[in-house]
Amino acid sequence: MNKAYGVVAVLVAVLLLAVSSISAAPLYPHIALTQNNRVAYISYFTTVAISDKPTVRWGTQSRQYTYTATGSSNSYGGVGFSHDIPLTNLSQNTRYYYIAGSPSDGWTAEYNFYLKNDDVPVTSADPVVVPVYGDMGIVNSEYTIKALRAYAPKVDFFFHVGDISYANNRPSELYERVWDEWFYNMSSVLPYYPYMVCPGNHEDKSGKPTLPWSEKFAVYNSRFRMPGNDNNMWYSFNYRNVHFISISTETDFPGSEFSDEFGNQLSWLENDLKEA
Repeated sequence: MNKAYGVVAVLVAVLLLAVSSISAAPLYPHIALTQNNRVAYISYFTTVAISDKPTVRWGTQSRQYTYTATGSSNSYGGVGFSHDIPLTNLSQNTRYYYIAGSPSDGWTAEYNFYLKNDDVPVTSADPVVVPVYGDMGIVNSEYTIKALRAYAPKVDFFFHVGDISYANNRPSELYERVWDEWFYNMSSVLPYYPYMVCPGNHEDKSGKPTLPWSEKFAVYNSRFRMPGNDNNMWYSFNYRNVHFISISTETDFPGSEFSDEFGNQLSWLENDLKEA
């Protein structure tokens, strides 16, 4: 390990030491769009299994939560537990306030997001604004995060096109901690604005020695909840009159870097384009 990585490893360990002892307290809430413009997903993370169903309480006024929804949970390797809750029957041009967690395990702080009018066609005077970027990580990413915060009030959603945390660039004992730090660093963006992702090669598995439970994009597919498939490798959705398609450049096509693991991507893509 070179000196720079050693310093990062120490900082990650110090910053996230408390996380490992937080039990089932909800961490790192974030928002994703779906294939239904009246539905959004809120996801969060815990370091141990929770005792209740994952829950979001929300409403149109701060501290007044009119609605409650529950969702589902998944885990990888017994070290990370992700929880996804769909919020349904949402109204557009509306700001929502929410907390995530459960009565037994505690709640996040209150966050809010604004759901824009998805029915208005895109025009030059009223465009869809989507920052698209990749290759972020936790080293020198403060400049990117600062730019995201500056753009945030003007955007419809963010699209992170792979190589998200670069956790696989560290020794495997730091794998989860680096993922946690990335989410922690992004806490001024993720709970407030829809954040869409697609996989890069750095999401495939941990650094060496490889953690078996991290293989085949397991952490990426667990920590995020994208539209459509039972995984996040490829998907599509409509936003206003724009059809967005996210594909995997890592798996499931002839000559792909990693083995075919998630299905017939090319057949899916052909059918999706026919229907668009």
